Amino acid sequence: MQNKDKISFYAKSTSDVLYHLKTAPQLGVYGGATTARELPHLSLILGNIKDLQVIDKHERYIDFGCSVTLSSLLKLGRNNLPSVLYDAIATIGTPFLRNVATIGGNICGTNQYQIKPTLYSPLAAMDAQIEVQTPTSAVWLPVTQLNTLPENSFVSRIRIPNDEWEVAVFRRLGAPNEIWENSAFFTFLADTAKGTLADIRICFCSSLVIRNRDLENILLGARLPLSERAIGMLLEKAEELYDIQLANAELTGVQVPEIQKDQFLNLLRYSAQHLM
Repeated sequence: MQNKDKISFYAKSTSDVLYHLKTAPQLGVYGGATTARELPHLSLILGNIKDLQVIDKHERYIDFGCSVTLSSLLKLGRNNLPSVLYDAIATIGTPFLRNVATIGGNICGTNQYQIKPTLYSPLAAMDAQIEVQTPTSAVWLPVTQLNTLPENSFVSRIRIPNDEWEVAVFRRLGAPNEIWENSAFFTFLADTAKGTLADIRICFCSSLVIRNRDLENILLGARLPLSERAIGMLLEKAEELYDIQLANAELTGVQVPEIQKDQFLNLLRYSAQHLM
């Protein structure tokens, strides 16, 4: 497809993608191109590649090709996906957009507000991994390393642990369906064992990202239900981490709505109080 001085290529296979990445270093790579306000001079669309539309379920994890559409994931049903992933996908756009938008395109997408995409929060909380391919290699990386992808690469698969969590909470804050300056995403996962807290995952994303193992480990082994003192310790550490991230963001000129700190702490308190 050609539009004045802009050229878009529609890849038909993975080898086709790798060829274009090798021969056109400045190529912009997109899934369904639904998050792009404007395509660059050269762009490559991956949404039609059959090899990248495969869902492969294993005993301990599920692999999703980067070109699997969001509507295809929703059609699997909430019982066949991690519930926080299903709930997050259901908040994205309209049914028509989800027919075109892909899971890879969402997690690699950018926006003018420098806010992490919708699926980053649940995927980061679940310790999901991404397969990154270049013309010469293929490696698996934590999804949290999306900001440091090598040049001339693309995310080909997303691997999600097939864990079952006793408590799983996803909340979208701010404007519905679209990402605006007040958007934020919260994921909370927890498992219990013999009346104690065995594992916990917390990920809050806006233009800030709060995912910290020290915060998650602070209550491991605590008796349930959590005491007010225990919840207070969790919130105190969370507030400390939030303030550090906020200060770092402000140094780079990133603006964060003041209300988001209260939203994060209130959601964290709500989730902790419902651990039984």
